[in-house]
Amino acid sequence: MKPSKILNYGMRVLALVLISFSVFSWFTGPPDYTGVTLGMAFAFTDMNFDDYPESMGGFASVAYIGFIPEIETFPTRNSNPGTNEEAIKLLGSYAMKNTKKFIEVYVTPETFGATAENQGEIDGRSFKIKGEIFYPGTQADCLAFCRKINNARGVIIGVDPNTGVRYNFGEQYLPVRFKPKVDFGKGPADRRGATIEWECDSFAPAWVYEGSIPLSAGTLPAVS
Repeated sequence: MKPSKILNYGMRVLALVLISFSVFSWFTGPPDYTGVTLGMAFAFTDMNFDDYPESMGGFASVAYIGFIPEIETFPTRNSNPGTNEEAIKLLGSYAMKNTKKFIEVYVTPETFGATAENQGEIDGRSFKIKGEIFYPGTQADCLAFCRKINNARGVIIGVDPNTGVRYNFGEQYLPVRFKPKVDFGKGPADRRGATIEWECDSFAPAWVYEGSIPLSAGTLPAVS
C-alpha cells in the first residue's frame, strides 16, 4: 500500500473516531474531568453554620515557636483524608534535637493575629499566611530575641481562645520566616516593644496540631 493511501486511511479512521465521540457527547454531555479529579482528592460537604454563641477573634496571649534546624521529627499531613477534620489536621508530634525545645513567647493581648490570603494563578493557587505578635518592652532579652529571630525559619503555634484548638503555621519545607521590628515610642503614652511579623506559604489556611509541644519548663501534653 502506498504511503498516501495509508495516510488517507488513517485520516478516515480518525474522522470516524471523532464523529463517534461527538455523537456520544451529544447524548451524555462532556466528560467532567474536573469533578473526577476533585472527587479523588476531597469530598465536599454541606456548609451549615450552627448557632455558636461565642466566636471571639484572635489567639490566646502566648505563642509557641519552634525553629527548623532544631526539630528532629515533624508532624505530617494526612495523605488520604476521609473527613474535613482529617484534611487540615497534622499527624504525630514534634520531636526536638538534643537539648532543643520550643520557646514560649508571651504576647500582649489583642496583638496575635493571622490572615490566610489566596495567591497564585488559576490551577496553581495556594495560601500566603501572614501574621504578627507583639512582645512588650525593649529590655536586653527582647532586643536579643529580635536579633536572633531576624533570619530564622520555624513554625509558630497559636491557641484559639474559644476552643483551645492549636493552630500550626509553617512546615518543614514551607517554614515561617520572621521579620522583627522594634518601636521605642515617642511619648509617655506610647507602647514600647517588638512586633514580630511572620509569613509562610501553605496548602491550607492553617493546620490543626494536637500533638505535644516540648518546652524548657516541661512538655505541653497532646490534646486528648
